[in-house]
Amino acid sequence: MGHSAAVWDHRASLELTKDWNGIEQVVLRNPQGASARVSLHGGQVISWRNDRGEELLFTSSKAILKAPKAMRGGISICFPQFGNCGSLEQHGFARSKIWTIEDDPPPLHPNDSLGKSFIDLLLKPAEEDLKCWPHGFEFRLRVSLASDGNLIMISRIRNINGKTL
Repeated sequence: MGHSAAVWDHRASLELTKDWNGIEQVVLRNPQGASARVSLHGGQVISWRNDRGEELLFTSSKAILKAPKAMRGGISICFPQFGNCGSLEQHGFARSKIWTIEDDPPPLHPNDSLGKSFIDLLLKPAEEDLKCWPHGFEFRLRVSLASDGNLIMISRIRNINGKTL
């Protein structure tokens, strides 16, 4: 299996789809049949299935899958705050924003990509975000599905205006 993992093309294992609201989603698959579904609404992993097709994440039947509301369930991105401890909406604004797919992300360690199906997402602040949280940032998120079915998420946040976050 080591050889097949070495030649595994992560782009061939991606499928771009849209949900019933027209919001883009990315489906990652590995050769064994495991999958993960990532919504660009919130950069949220909303499904993770093992090689037997069993769902490993909870998503509420009451979930509202329509921007600008954040989704309930799955794996949410809480940024720039967790809970309601600050002045922003609960868990911050990242989970209610539309993320973009980053085609040429800054490099990660080669082991973070080898033999994995992955997608790189990017969130930058909109003008309305800067009004309520005046900090320039780039939030990069890599979601990977390994050949053994493990789900890996790597967050990188870059301060782009020099002010303390």
